[in-house]
Amino acid sequence: MVINPIAQGIQEFNLELMNFLKSVDAQWYVLCELHLGQIYERHGATLLPNKFVESLIGEELYEKYDDEVSFCRGNDRCSAKKVIVLIPSLTIYENVFKEINLFNLTIHDKQEAIDFIEQFNAWVMGDIRNVDFFIEWYNAIEIAEHYLSIDSTPNDKCLIQLCHYYQGIDNYTYHQLKDIPICYLHTEVDEYGVGYSAKRVLFADKTLKNYVVPDGIEQIDDDAFHGCEDLEHIALPVTLRRIGMNGFCHCDSLQELILPDNVNYIGECLCEHCNSLKRAVLSDKIEHIQIASFYRCDSLEEMKLPAQLRTLSDNVFACTPLLKHLELPDSLFWIGGECFWNVAIEELKIPKHAKIAEDAFLDSKVKIEYI
Repeated sequence: MVINPIAQGIQEFNLELMNFLKSVDAQWYVLCELHLGQIYERHGATLLPNKFVESLIGEELYEKYDDEVSFCRGNDRCSAKKVIVLIPSLTIYENVFKEINLFNLTIHDKQEAIDFIEQFNAWVMGDIRNVDFFIEWYNAIEIAEHYLSIDSTPNDKCLIQLCHYYQGIDNYTYHQLKDIPICYLHTEVDEYGVGYSAKRVLFADKTLKNYVVPDGIEQIDDDAFHGCEDLEHIALPVTLRRIGMNGFCHCDSLQELILPDNVNYIGECLCEHCNSLKRAVLSDKIEHIQIASFYRCDSLEEMKLPAQLRTLSDNVFACTPLLKHLELPDSLFWIGGECFWNVAIEELKIPKHAKIAEDAFLDSKVKIEYI
């Protein structure tokens, strides 16, 4: 099955590229510096020949180097050589993350917070939308600004983790996983109208009622089950690791969501407007719950949060009138804006080191105890 490339925003479809991606079973890619690409190679990934790069990323290159894999993009001509890494399994991506050093920024005093904000504003020229991973930076800036707004002792400090960066040979370099466009994948549609590639669920028939995602699937793509209003039950495999933005958004009949132990990433608006959802159990490997993940889940009564949870973003539990009890883990250090807007929770124990946005409890009567 071939997906229309124009629908995927690809103007010039490259059949040779499609065949090459199929030959190495590529499902995802990372654009990174050459030395990081070589680390990926050691873990079993493949470097994309630079003759295909323009077709995949949709931009003209400034220079292609003689090694046939590295290149220089037009918008960063003075930077180090770049490569595209093709990834057949998310275990490769995770293993590389374990090997490299993540960028952890610790702000020790208010001057460091001021410096961080000034550096960021200069980098994005005052417009955070210039950064395609702006949500994580936005949360980081909010944490720094909150740090400036409180009366702190010299011993206070806050930690900001920007997990798409790592400390490389020269400086910090971008490191973000991206999906191979569907039109370049070999896809199949099963008897229930669910579309697959080798490791990803791509889309689903909107009339789906009950479904078992087969073993071997590692990712549910953005919007894969979005709007499946009749979906009541779904079983997820132990191989699943990521769920994209709007993964189950507006699944109005879904009653329970249990994420397998290996899931370590969930996108924004995971279950937004799932009006029948009563129970949700999240994997302990998830560290960040993204914006509006359970926004307006009118029937939500039971929620198990990850043991290693670090951040709750904006509007995560906003307008959940039946959720009356919630246990926050000791690892939590950030609660975003309107996270608990108009909730039914009466009491909540919060780690004393956690930072809380000013409007986190808007229109709520939650009694807070710091522990």
